[in-house]
Amino acid sequence: MKQKHKTETTYNYAGITIHAAQGLHEYAMEVVRKRCGQNGHILDLGCGSGAFTRRLHDHGFTTTSVDLSLDTFALDSEKLELDFNTDFAGRLAGQKYDAIVALEVIEHLENPLHFLRQLRLIASAETPIFISFPNSYLYWSIRSFAKDGTFANWSPFLYWETGHQTLLTDWLFEEHLKKTGLRLEEKHFCAPVQFPRNLKSLILHSAFVGLLHFFYRKISPEARMAEALLFVISKQADPALCGEESAP
Repeated sequence: MKQKHKTETTYNYAGITIHAAQGLHEYAMEVVRKRCGQNGHILDLGCGSGAFTRRLHDHGFTTTSVDLSLDTFALDSEKLELDFNTDFAGRLAGQKYDAIVALEVIEHLENPLHFLRQLRLIASAETPIFISFPNSYLYWSIRSFAKDGTFANWSPFLYWETGHQTLLTDWLFEEHLKKTGLRLEEKHFCAPVQFPRNLKSLILHSAFVGLLHFFYRKISPEARMAEALLFVISKQADPALCGEESAP
């Protein structure tokens, strides 16, 4: 069997399919704008069909867009096909990027530590890196894990249909950052899930979230309702901290 690279969805921006949780791109764009201003050059990793690339263009940025396959990429702009499971940094390290964006990418990869080390080779100390992945604290994940050991965004079905093959939590990702010489600057819970409209289901879902918050107060209601986590990270100055790899 072969894993699918991109999910099928009707969610779009300017007619370009968005392969991400609803609301993530909108939220991420605001975070990028606050950190980067306008008119910078942004490296968009895992660009999919180009929806976030188009959004960046509409806000005055220039881009280099990269994905495993550009067969559905809808824009006439700088682009490159690369496999992020490989040593891809050497193909990208020759340019200066004002920011690096990797939305809903890392959960598709075989080795997130390798991906982070490659990002560190590409980035300068001044380059903010924006990374998102599905939020395992989502309330429905607690129910599905108790039922059969799966999560809302990770299951045998989704392994093949979406390519979600690496399960991450926020704390695990943050430990990966320390190990690879990267530093956490911001963490956002975003893309709030919508409760069902059916009255009976609405009551059941609301009650379940209420019970989770009552018994497990360390996890905020915001975290229980978020489809995605968005991190802003940066490069630490000392390469000895992470056993840095060399760009080919």
